[in-house]
Amino acid sequence: MFASAARLLRSVTQTSMASLVGGLTYAGTNPESPMGTHISHGHAHGKGCRVCSDQPNTLRGIMSLYHNIDATSKPASAGAGSGSSAAAAGTAAAAAATDDNDTLLDDDDNDDAGVPHVPFEKQCPATYKELGNSTWTYLHTMAAYYPERPSTALAASMTPFLRTFAQIYPCETCRDHMIKYVDAHPPRAGSNAELSLYLCEFHNDVSRELGKPQVPCDAAALIRRYRDGPEDGSCD
Repeated sequence: MFASAARLLRSVTQTSMASLVGGLTYAGTNPESPMGTHISHGHAHGKGCRVCSDQPNTLRGIMSLYHNIDATSKPASAGAGSGSSAAAAGTAAAAAATDDNDTLLDDDDNDDAGVPHVPFEKQCPATYKELGNSTWTYLHTMAAYYPERPSTALAASMTPFLRTFAQIYPCETCRDHMIKYVDAHPPRAGSNAELSLYLCEFHNDVSRELGKPQVPCDAAALIRRYRDGPEDGSCD
């Protein structure tokens, strides 16, 4: 029974994986979209979109589940002992599968190899540095995925968006600096390259205030860093 279930799950998973990977591609120009020319579920060179969904992680969980089912369905070896040993193996495999699912559902960053899993309720609130790093990652990634030819309405929305974002930012000093910068330097949002450069300059302004090193602002490099990944495919 378990062997049959494992074979069925393997077949469904492989079919689903093929269809999902095939579906993670660029969307073209949609005249009805408020965004204009936009990117949906994919990015350059046919690579899968790393931020568009959690499907790859979900599939990994499914794959580990049917591997565990396979393990429990194999007959015990001659020296394995009674049926209680097989039952124990099945229980351990089920627990391992549950642990994988818990890791996927807990929505934390502690699922890398060698990093202990920390339950959600015991995780510490972000420090201002952790919040800042996450904020810059979000803003640079947003800019990289921003349309190459946005609609007029979308481009015009960037100033109120960043101003509102600043007004509700938890760090007071950061909030004041962000509001002053946006007021003095209105966002340039005519394309993803333009917005990427604007946010890079903004980031460098903050780094300069903090006495931290600045980075070269190159649109192609920024989009590669936050959307496409290295050309050698090491992030694929």
